[in-house]
Amino acid sequence: MKILNGILSILLISFAAVQYNDPDAFLWIIIYLATAFMTGATLFDQYHITITQLLMFILSVNLLILLPEFSSTFANYDSNTIIDASVTHTANVQTEIFKEVGGLIICLLVLTFVFWQSKKTASNRLQRL
Repeated sequence: MKILNGILSILLISFAAVQYNDPDAFLWIIIYLATAFMTGATLFDQYHITITQLLMFILSVNLLILLPEFSSTFANYDSNTIIDASVTHTANVQTEIFKEVGGLIICLLVLTFVFWQSKKTASNRLQRL
């Protein structure tokens, strides 16, 4: 598990590093680094269950806020939209919402994995007593 947690931490830090040119970079860097921190803490057997649950709640609320826009964009998606190569990737609203929802889902899945590990570890510690 420690190897997987290390890989996930490095991936999340990498995700944060490539957000620098995004208009909402500060938000996404915080989201990815907070998730990376929680995953990295498990490498040292540090499980912060309350913080993990709080992050999961915050990300879930953000996901619920984005879902109406996501479903509307998905329903009206036009793959024939011509994208000007001279503008950044964020200029295409159709793909930006998909990327944001995807990023939230990735972080929620990782945090769910961390939460599951913390519960499993707590259960194992109780059995040893």
